[in-house]
Amino acid sequence: MHAIVRWALKNKIILLLGGILVFAFILRVYQLGDSSMWIDETISSLVAREILDKGVPELDSGKFYGRALFFHYLMAFFIGIFGGDFGARIISVIFGVGSVLLVFFIGREFNSKGGKNNSAGLTAALLSAVLFLEIAYSRQARFYQMFQFLFFLCLFLLYKSKENKKYAWIASFVLIVLVDTHIAGLVVMPLFFYFIIKEQKNWKLLIIPLILCVYYGPGVLGIGTGNSELAGSYIENYSTSLFYHLRAFAIITLIGLPLGFYWNKRLTSILIIPSFVLLFSLVFVKVYALRYAYFIVLLAPIFISVLLYYIYKNNKIFFIVVLLFAVIYPSNLFFESGNLTVLKPENIQLFTVSEPIIAYKTLSSELREEIIKSKSVVLFTPGFSWYYKNPDYFIPFSLNGLPRGYWLYNDVDVYTGAIVFDNQINEFVLLEDAFGYSKLNSVEKEKFEEIKGKCEFVEESRYLKVYRCG
Repeated sequence: MHAIVRWALKNKIILLLGGILVFAFILRVYQLGDSSMWIDETISSLVAREILDKGVPELDSGKFYGRALFFHYLMAFFIGIFGGDFGARIISVIFGVGSVLLVFFIGREFNSKGGKNNSAGLTAALLSAVLFLEIAYSRQARFYQMFQFLFFLCLFLLYKSKENKKYAWIASFVLIVLVDTHIAGLVVMPLFFYFIIKEQKNWKLLIIPLILCVYYGPGVLGIGTGNSELAGSYIENYSTSLFYHLRAFAIITLIGLPLGFYWNKRLTSILIIPSFVLLFSLVFVKVYALRYAYFIVLLAPIFISVLLYYIYKNNKIFFIVVLLFAVIYPSNLFFESGNLTVLKPENIQLFTVSEPIIAYKTLSSELREEIIKSKSVVLFTPGFSWYYKNPDYFIPFSLNGLPRGYWLYNDVDVYTGAIVFDNQINEFVLLEDAFGYSKLNSVEKEKFEEIKGKCEFVEESRYLKVYRCG
């Protein structure tokens, strides 16, 4: 018994970190497959299913889906093991727990006396483990959690590269996966060139970044940009959304930043500069969505832990009181909604306008069976295909309101190969999802209402209405 106690005391950091990681996993995996997906989740899940069936992400229209290949192959692997929504989402859970582990190592680098600061590392890990937004995006079958993990892993490896050149090589290979996951990863490229030229002076390290710039650089030009009016609106939207989900934590993060600079100027600069450059660039992208800015949330537990470490140095008891208050009070133990932290496992989901959840799973079992057996006409096709079957027909709409925004390939639906509906059949089931309907222009809505007028309403669930026609 004494030997076990001695071992536990000797390895208390590993035990505490292990406990935090296990708790983080439980919060993220709880009822993971129960809820219906939001629209982009079904796209990724459909792509992963095609990889399982064909070995490559080739959609039934013949279109090759080349976005986030590493992510979708990993997702396909887990769908092959677990199946369904759980299998599609578990990959994000893994990267979410990985982010918790990563902030432990980042937080350890902030120390007024040099060396490793395990107290700050554990505090950062605990905060990221329970932070609501971190849990919410770790439960989505989409690549935003993977992007956050790879983004900050890449920056941290660049920071460590001053100690050992091997970290620069590892960072280069992480950079490949990061930019494949999302082209926004190119924002770290100037930092790469700076450190390679100034510190490493090894021109071989430039090979991978240069290849990535040449290959992915033209894709940046294809990103739709807004105007100054949109930019002003988006600045307000992003700041409001982030502040709502972080509130006091956002303020504490800003207070912790100066201490971060004071104790480790190099690491703080590496973390902050690319993050704010990318965040600011989002206001010029044509579409607003909180998920685009989500990556920056990981800075909150890092710099909150820096401030709390300052308290820890001066009064350990007060530190414990403040930490417990910050973790427990704004949690779902006291607030049913709008909570900042999660301590009681729940089926956590974000309900934002830009991430609509179409509740295909909550339709009655009898209706689901009828839908599968019947001819179908739908608006948004990936969700229908993921939960039921490939639709027979679809009513096309423009995702961005522009003539080139219609997702057609070879004159059929790009995702499923469904045929454009033009009254070819008399008897069918019509599914009206709120997302697809909102994208129809006035003429298209008039035609849709004409079709719907000849149908009988059957059932509805969240953002979904079903009609029997003919």
